[in-house]
Amino acid sequence: EQRVDEREIQRIEDCIAFKESETVSWIDVDETREPGVVAMFGKVLGFHPLMQEDILATDQRAKLEDHGEYLYLVLKMLSWDTKGDCMENEQLSLVLGRNYVITFQERAGDFFDPLRQRIREGLGPARRQRADYLAYSILDLIVDHYFLVLEKLGERIERVEDLVMTRPRQELLREIHELKRAMLLVRKSVWPVKEVIASLRHVDTRLIARTTAPYLRDLQDHVEQVLEGVETYQNLLSDMLATYLSTLSNRTNT
Repeated sequence: EQRVDEREIQRIEDCIAFKESETVSWIDVDETREPGVVAMFGKVLGFHPLMQEDILATDQRAKLEDHGEYLYLVLKMLSWDTKGDCMENEQLSLVLGRNYVITFQERAGDFFDPLRQRIREGLGPARRQRADYLAYSILDLIVDHYFLVLEKLGERIERVEDLVMTRPRQELLREIHELKRAMLLVRKSVWPVKEVIASLRHVDTRLIARTTAPYLRDLQDHVEQVLEGVETYQNLLSDMLATYLSTLSNRTNT
């Protein structure tokens, strides 16, 4: 609570000290595809071999596993690439121990800097809480970005909807189908997260304090809101496609 220490670890063996420390540690591994990194973590920290395979297999469905001394979560992070004006997705594996959180990312770069900055400056309760609150804070940022991605896709859907009504043309059909695929990806990424958070709320473990339960309940509500938004946009896209095809058919008949 009184201080923050940041460092870049060169030897994975040095992480053992953080596992047993009484202070809370966040170990962020931002390149899981580097040969041998995950295996070395497994060896040093005693992670289950099947869990190591899951970290490396980046097509995992979101899930929660209770390994006794630690919990293992895997879920999809969605973000919006402003340069390419498109959605990106990446698998995040998170290990929650008594006094540590380890995050395994596919590649360098993420959207966790606001959380890091709050920790540095002592803003909010993160510095006063245990590792389970840190894990919640990471999940909360991921869910926030689900909303952001949904908002960006919604803006594109509204633009296409206006064009369907005023200037329907062949190119719009491709864009409607692209938006339908994107929305399906969002749903496939977010739906299992609802189950993960529900399981996290009810898992029988000492790793999650009672004081964290209300935050997890609020997080579950936010995921429900995302899924409701996805359903609304999926219905809108289906109606939009029907309108486009109907307009095209009427033009052909005339």
